[in-house]
Amino acid sequence: MTKLVVTVVGDDRPGLVAALTDALAAADGNWLESELVSLAGRFAGVALVEVPDADALHTALAHLVEDGRLTVTLSPAEEAPSPAPGAPLHVFVMGNDRPGILREVSTALASRRVSIVRLETVTRHAPMANALLFELDADVRVPEGVSLAEVRGALEKLSSELVVDFDSDPEVPVDDAWVTEPRDTPGP
Repeated sequence: MTKLVVTVVGDDRPGLVAALTDALAAADGNWLESELVSLAGRFAGVALVEVPDADALHTALAHLVEDGRLTVTLSPAEEAPSPAPGAPLHVFVMGNDRPGILREVSTALASRRVSIVRLETVTRHAPMANALLFELDADVRVPEGVSLAEVRGALEKLSSELVVDFDSDPEVPVDDAWVTEPRDTPGP
């Protein structure tokens, strides 16, 4: 079996996922994992699939491309490397929306060799205000030798208008160089 990464983009409409899975079934494939989203009237996604023949999947998807429903790219999937050493960390940032927040946050993380594993952002109307709030929700991996306090300090320096919240995993052992904070857990 061949593993492929399938990326798709097109105008959002009902039935796109069904059409993709029909094409995969026609190629005797298996859908392994995916991230799909509808955003601003567009449908976009990335999926990891497994097929006996990549050309058969390409042929099965051709009608979706030819009729203009989707732009589809098939790429060979690389073997997933082992997770980088370090500790997982959940980061949440919220503040009044303004240009550059994501750039500032990602630059602060990258400058400390923090790897972004998953990232979601959204803007929403602020309750009882005529403004937009920006929210960033991310799972990151902090490398060995970089303390949680250092990451927190870097993000909190970005703006006094941003609220930064962290959630470290107490189940993950960390070395003495780490400054960890307990996760808030609900009581019994």
